[in-house]
Amino acid sequence: MPKLRTYPTKWPSILLACRKCQKKLKGTDLSRLKKLLKSQAKQTGTPPPHLIPVSCLKLCPKGGVAVCTQSGLTQTPPQLSILYSPQDLLALIKQ
Repeated sequence: MPKLRTYPTKWPSILLACRKCQKKLKGTDLSRLKKLLKSQAKQTGTPPPHLIPVSCLKLCPKGGVAVCTQSGLTQTPPQLSILYSPQDLLALIKQ
């Protein structure tokens, strides 16, 4: 069996965010997570995590966005988080 190739990335981490949840929150800070991540990164001076919009995560929180981090994926069973405000995003990044 051939060895699987791996490649380094320029991102410090990856954040999977439900595209459908973001669309529901149109007009709020959480609907523009990518911009929010970039602005928080500028303030703290650290590189932002790479945001990957994914299809529905089947959690569907009312007034929030379902996200999954790298550390959430490594747990058994995998863990999702719900962001209700920009402060929740900051707390998630600090973890």
